[in-house]
Amino acid sequence: MNEINNAKTIFFDVDDTLYDHLQPLRGALQDVLGLPDDFPYAEAYHRFRYYSDWLSAQEDLSAVPEADAVERMRRRRFELTMEEFGLPLQLGQAEELQAQYLSRQFEIVPFKGAYELIRRLQAEGHTVGLITNGEGEHQRRKLEALDVLSLVDEHLVFISGTTGYAKPDRRLFNYVSKQTGTDARSSY
Repeated sequence: MNEINNAKTIFFDVDDTLYDHLQPLRGALQDVLGLPDDFPYAEAYHRFRYYSDWLSAQEDLSAVPEADAVERMRRRRFELTMEEFGLPLQLGQAEELQAQYLSRQFEIVPFKGAYELIRRLQAEGHTVGLITNGEGEHQRRKLEALDVLSLVDEHLVFISGTTGYAKPDRRLFNYVSKQTGTDARSSY
């Protein structure tokens, strides 16, 4: 990095940083369960994320998890979330919700101003990359849906399912630093 102009390397997350992860969930819940517009979707999303993280820890899902364990977690997080809101799911609804949620994750749009920020940082001489957790092909499809790869160089994109390490594991950041020739003092 050019220390004279204080250029930095800035890595963005993808989910809930470049786009609103709530939108795919809202659409799935409305389509499958017929929930009204005034349902507390944001609160449900926070509980959904909580159960995703909690169940992932219970299943010991790592950066490259077992497919069956991931599917169990994905079904169960819907069941637990909806139970919490007094809407127990019927047989097959968790799977249907997951399928709808998954398909909608590839119909996403970036947050307003996100790409303008990336372009501005690049114009100022900063290097911009992405570090995201998730299964490799799944996250890559999101990146393609967002068309973010037209802004960020491929060699600056790191997906936990591809690298074998997930955030916040320090090994992921060490791997990224080694691959990009950056260090913690000049990366954010």
